[in-house]
Amino acid sequence: MTTVLSHYLGDGVQKISLKRPHRLNAIVPELLDDLIAFLDGANADPRVGAIVLTGEGRAFCAGDDLKEFNAQISDEKATTAY
Repeated sequence: MTTVLSHYLGDGVQKISLKRPHRLNAIVPELLDDLIAFLDGANADPRVGAIVLTGEGRAFCAGDDLKEFNAQISDEKATTAY
């Protein structure tokens, strides 16, 4: 599942949208990895002078997805990541 969308708007502007509206775009490891990849890509693109970061749906970003975090808390890797 794609959690981040990106497209070049022109005039030096790159739009990056968080795409988890069903969870108010709350951050999970997959979304964070996707976001970092898109930001790195935009940073490497000489056309990009500005980034517009948005969230789909009714919220920009609710922060960390605690429901998913609590479901993974027993996983040592997830515990280390947070």
